[in-house]
Amino acid sequence: MLRRAVVYSPQAEILWPMGTRVKWLAGDSPNREVLECTLIANPENENIWPAAIKLEAQNGRLRVARELLIHARIVADTENVH
Repeated sequence: MLRRAVVYSPQAEILWPMGTRVKWLAGDSPNREVLECTLIANPENENIWPAAIKLEAQNGRLRVARELLIHARIVADTENVH
């Protein structure tokens, strides 16, 4: 149901973390695909970028996390992404 909601309302930012949490509770870790779709639908949202950066850092991809951080500050047009 959440997947359909996201398709019909991709800018409803609350749906994305809900979907990720449901997957996590079901034993499926949040993945890059979900976060990539989230960022495509909400590129200027400074609340979503940290989740993508954290995911990359937790998986040992520090260079990618650093690049995402730089990109996030440009795209979201804010220094609040950290």
